[in-house]
Amino acid sequence: MTQRPPREVYVRASRPTTSGAVVEPGIEYRDGDSFDEISQRLWTILFDGDLDGESDVARIAAPIELAIQQRWPDRAYFIEVHHYRGGWIQIFQPFGVPRNR
Repeated sequence: MTQRPPREVYVRASRPTTSGAVVEPGIEYRDGDSFDEISQRLWTILFDGDLDGESDVARIAAPIELAIQQRWPDRAYFIEVHHYRGGWIQIFQPFGVPRNR
């Protein structure tokens, strides 16, 4: 019998910026979580940050990462920032996941 690795589940949001980048963070989704609550908080983080006009993908990711760490200090997360020019950054903090079922 083939053994599968544990499953990971994330709530993900997406926001295009005026510079041509797309920011996509995801937060570990656990049993008992409210999808709507996590989704709304991610959305708020994306739109509270001053991301427009910046084209450096690492600089775009930095305030998003900080906000996620402050809001969910014990959660696995990822952040992807794509730019229309082809540049891309991915930050992944697994915290030993998968922990969700």
